[in-house]
Formats: sequence, structure tokens, C-alpha cells
Amino acid sequence: MRPPMLIGLVVALALTAWLAFQEDDAAVEPVSRGKGQSQRAPASTPETDSAQSQMLVQSVAQWQARSALPPLTIDTLRPWASQQAPTPPPQAVESVAIAPPMAPPFPHAWVGRFNDSAQRAVLASADSTWVVSVGDVIEGQWRVDQIQERQMSLTYLPLQQRQSIAMKAP
Repeated sequence: MRPPMLIGLVVALALTAWLAFQEDDAAVEPVSRGKGQSQRAPASTPETDSAQSQMLVQSVAQWQARSALPPLTIDTLRPWASQQAPTPPPQAVESVAIAPPMAPPFPHAWVGRFNDSAQRAVLASADSTWVVSVGDVIEGQWRVDQIQERQMSLTYLPLQQRQSIAMKAP
């Protein structure tokens, strides 16, 4: 911890402890302010207490005698209603047949093939190259189903859709 922060922390703790152990010598007296000067509130007397309680009783009686508000109905709420014309009901929408999801195009190029009995192909993308054979899975999404002379069949595994790609011409 840095020395200035440590000093500040110690000072804050010392002031807090000092204030916590101080005794409250004087009780707080209510003060009413008038014209920018503070004045003491007048001491309450039995006469002022009875006058205040009579005023309170009269106020409660007036509140209880008030007229009741009319119940809320459509007619009483109408003046508060929106002044905009009501929106027309939604028109029937023709149902459009949504096309089923389609597999994306194969993201790699088929750049070569080995002439051996294992039927292996060379695939390339911007950042990687693969040598694959039938049954291999590429990036967890594409399975190689068949490798022919100039065509390869793949299955897009999330949708189980087949695609064929042709070898790139040199």
C-alpha cells in the first residue's frame, strides 16, 4: 500500500475512534427559523396543547365529512381516455411457407487427391489444410461420404444434408 494512502487511512480511523468515544453533553433542542435568524421554539403549555388538539379534531371531522368520490366506470374515465382513433384490428396475414433450413456451402476448397487405394483428398482453407479420407469428420460439422475422380460427397451433420463438391481445376 502506498504511504500517502496508508497515512490517510490511519487519520480517518483515528478521527472515527475519537468521535465514537465523545460524550453527548447537550441535548438537541428544536429550532424554528424565521427571517434568516434562528430562534428558539416557544415552550409548549397546556393551553397551546389543547388548542392544537382541538384543531386536529376539527380537521379529522372535516375529512370524515367530505363527499365520496363517484365510483370508477367507463363514463367517468372517458374524459381521461386517449384522443387518438382506435387502431384497426390486425388484418389476416397469409401464411407463408417457411423454407426448411439449408446447409451452408462447404467452406473449404478441394485442391487435390492422392492416387492410392485409400482414396484420400486434400482440402484447403485460408488458415488450414487437411488430408481426409472417407468417414473423416471436418471441424465437427462435415463428414466425408465418398471421394471420386473429380467429385466428393459430404454430409452437413447438424442438418443431415448431403452436398457434392467438385475438385478445383489447376
